[in-house]
Amino acid sequence: MYERFEGELKGHKNLELFYQGWEVKNPKGSVIIVHGQGEHSECYNPFATFLNENDWNSYALDLRGHGKSEGQRGYAKNFDDYEKDVIIFIDFIKKTHPQSGPFILFGHSMGGLICIKATIGYGSSHLSALALSAPGLGLNVEVPVIKDKIAHYAANLLPRITLGNEIKFTDLTSDVKVIESFNRDSLRHQRISPGVYLGMKAGFIQVTQFVDEIKLPVLMQLSGLDPVVSTPAAEKYFKSLNQTPKKQMYVYEKSLHEILNDKEREQVMKDFLSFINTLA
Repeated sequence: MYERFEGELKGHKNLELFYQGWEVKNPKGSVIIVHGQGEHSECYNPFATFLNENDWNSYALDLRGHGKSEGQRGYAKNFDDYEKDVIIFIDFIKKTHPQSGPFILFGHSMGGLICIKATIGYGSSHLSALALSAPGLGLNVEVPVIKDKIAHYAANLLPRITLGNEIKFTDLTSDVKVIESFNRDSLRHQRISPGVYLGMKAGFIQVTQFVDEIKLPVLMQLSGLDPVVSTPAAEKYFKSLNQTPKKQMYVYEKSLHEILNDKEREQVMKDFLSFINTLA
């Protein structure tokens, strides 16, 4: 049995952020979940339930402008605002649930990039491992040249303008039932602001420059058929992780971008559990 709860906390510059948790008695540890662009915390309910069934707590945040958190959909003034919110959330969970460690920071897609930036900027002593699901370390989706130019032009003049992110639900999974659930999900969105887009691109470079600051165990789980982010860029990044005491990478050859929602999801979760159980 597990207990689910939800609440709100003040993020960077006092923005109201929604979060939820799934807890068990006598947990082995805790997984802090950071979702991807356009998603929200409830998307990870099945994953959190799986972790609960295997004696791990889970906590997930809705990023600003996502899900039930405050903010214009798809907008952040600076990409680093996401990173600051995640750091606040980690501190909050560790202070309110101090007996729930070790703490594993998990991020999917854009959330993976945010988690890497947070780990580099905040240090590794507060976490036991970093787990990355199809992390955004380069783009595979083709952004029209005109949209890229608009983003550069609008970043200062029209920072709150948002454009479509060029991602279709069929890019995320081949599971028809999951796609249908995405279509019914009113909390999902497909908008992105210039600051987020340009900050994400800058983040690809920043995390590469400071890769040696990552000094904790790393799990990287990648899609073999990813049309959204670059799997080769992630593989290259994984190889450059020279300061981590332990690292493991898996590539799921039959899966699209959302590996936790595609054909190999059971194996993805089993591999994830196998890795974090070595840290408990």
